[in-house]
Amino acid sequence: MIECEDIQRAVGNILRSGGFDVIALEAQDGAKKPFCCIEVFPSEWERTGQFIQEDTFSVSITYYPRVETNEELLKTAKMLKNILAHNPLDIEERCVETFDIKLSRSGSVLTAETEYTIEQMYENIETDEPLIEELRLNIKS
Repeated sequence: MIECEDIQRAVGNILRSGGFDVIALEAQDGAKKPFCCIEVFPSEWERTGQFIQEDTFSVSITYYPRVETNEELLKTAKMLKNILAHNPLDIEERCVETFDIKLSRSGSVLTAETEYTIEQMYENIETDEPLIEELRLNIKS
């Protein structure tokens, strides 16, 4: 079953392969710029069949530039868009894609937001009831 941690790890891997430094959100103090932080949150869940669910994960990538110029942010925005749009995530032998990327700027910080929606088997929550181990059928004629 694909979870937030899997999405975060996969997004981090494609950003690193694109030349970005990715650090933990909690480790920003004293980090050497430029770097990215990734936040993933399960934003939507829908049961679409008896055994199938659709999970949507919201991903926010925050980029802290080396030089706080509009030129660097424009260049980075283009790079992030291309990396996210053209590199599907490879998770548990599945190809997970995004189709919508929103870019925004707050001061000198660039944020890219996207969502990944995944159909997967419904998670069966275990109960305390014992499972049927053997079933015997007696057919009378």
